[in-house]
Formats: sequence, C-alpha cells, structure tokens
Amino acid sequence: MASVTVHCPRCQSALVYRHGQNPK
Repeated sequence: MASVTVHCPRCQSALVYRHGQNPK
C-alpha cells in the first residue's frame, strides 16, 4: 500500500483511517 501513499497521500489519509494502519 506504499504506492497509495505516494499516489494519493490525501486520499490515503482516509484509507489508513479505515484500515487503522498509520495516521500518516
């Protein structure tokens, strides 16, 4: 999922919130 962080750091914020991984 590292690709998502670089691909869409803003959208990833919401994704991680759902996944509960990192608050980054």
